[in-house]
Amino acid sequence: MGNRYFLMKNNTTVKEILEDSRLPLSVATNKEGKAIAEGLYAEKLQIGNFTFNDVSIGVTSKLKSFEKFAGLIGLKFFQNPFIIDYVNRELIILSH
Repeated sequence: MGNRYFLMKNNTTVKEILEDSRLPLSVATNKEGKAIAEGLYAEKLQIGNFTFNDVSIGVTSKLKSFEKFAGLIGLKFFQNPFIIDYVNRELIILSH
């Protein structure tokens, strides 16, 4: 499983946005009922010029070394064909 998108809850800006918006975070549990993650559901998510529908977004504070980043794109995002154009500094998604 896993998420394609993550927000870093320990990032100051993300923390303030989550607190100010009062977005309800869902709790994911394992088979034993132990809470293992938090997340958000978005009917629509826009990253640059790309729009994605029905998106699950993980919210974590466990990655302390990434607190300067507001979010990450997870490996599952790259299941779709893509091209990294280093010369023009672009990520080109071929289909989604």
